[in-house]
Amino acid sequence: RSLRADVHVGHHRPAQGPPPPANAHLIVAVDGPGEVSGAGLACGSGASTCDATVPAGSAQTLNASAGAQARFLDWSGPCTGTGSCSFTANGEVRISATFAWLQTTLVANDGTNLQTLAINSKDVFYARYTSADGYSVWAVAKAGGQPRRVASGYATYLAAGDGYVYWTDYNSVYSAPVGGGAASQIYSGGQAIGKLALDADGALYFSSNTNNAYQSKAQVHRMQNRTDTVLADNIQAGATIAVDDRHVYFGTYDYNAQAGQLRRVPKAGGATEAVIGCGNCQIFALKTDAQNVYVRGARGEAWTMSKASPSLVLLSGGNSALQYPFNADIDANASVVYWNWSAYGANQNGIYSANADGSHFNAADTGTDNSWYGLRVDDSALYYWHANALLRRLK
Repeated sequence: RSLRADVHVGHHRPAQGPPPPANAHLIVAVDGPGEVSGAGLACGSGASTCDATVPAGSAQTLNASAGAQARFLDWSGPCTGTGSCSFTANGEVRISATFAWLQTTLVANDGTNLQTLAINSKDVFYARYTSADGYSVWAVAKAGGQPRRVASGYATYLAAGDGYVYWTDYNSVYSAPVGGGAASQIYSGGQAIGKLALDADGALYFSSNTNNAYQSKAQVHRMQNRTDTVLADNIQAGATIAVDDRHVYFGTYDYNAQAGQLRRVPKAGGATEAVIGCGNCQIFALKTDAQNVYVRGARGEAWTMSKASPSLVLLSGGNSALQYPFNADIDANASVVYWNWSAYGANQNGIYSANADGSHFNAADTGTDNSWYGLRVDDSALYYWHANALLRRLK
């Protein structure tokens, strides 16, 4: 009987060690004037190391550095906000960082711009005159880009929602789709039509016959779905107007008594009432929010007034001596008030701000020239004219 042994000679399987560690792949994209660094990356502002391999499961931190005269806006991917970006690296990790210039020229001075403007959620609207096209309304994206023609028309004042842009040529009111199209006349029959205001429901408000205010012949209008309602008649209303969720605010001036008032009327109609007197003053610009009304006077003064306790608080005390500013405007966002200061003979003009309670006076953009016009503000930026160019400046 023979015994068989299964013997394999020279075919011993080597002992297997642990598998090599897994890696994670980091990919970074930079938009705008800034750089991202960390985790072996240096991406943006001329640096081009925008991907790296790191051990899987490792903790990594990236930092964003804005260039001169620029600001870091936010991360996307595993991080949000404007601080450092810390995360655990696994698999493929894609991260982007967005930067923006503090100030951007949306529309350059080419000699055709007319210095009125309005904003909606996406665009800035303005007026132009060209020899080829005549008077027309234009728009440019808030983020910048190529301006586009919206409609023909001469605009002294503008207002814009996300569906339609509105303007007046002093005697009538017009509208056009924000994407462009033919203008429609939606109101006529008045004269000296003042500034326009839109409420959250898309209703349009304006005053008319403001050049006859001294004769108590002015009116305050509400227009919705092309239906015009006169909210106040035979009053001494000026050209400016503002609206909140309940009332329409406007300024009046009694030329005989030389006394000005801030007045209001319910949006649904009813009796007008005096909110506060301002002495021998005329109101040139108004803005309102849930808590306050913001006022510009004929000598440029910027005031805030609490609706709960009406009294005027001076905002512009830090500005130069009053020199009869022109094209005075005012706007507010997130309880911060902004106004332009453009006065003949002033040592310092520009765009200024303060908190709604009058604190923290600040100069946002200044110069010695007096060509600062218009002002609109949203959650992230200011939009205004300077030296006939339309600017966006981050808050």
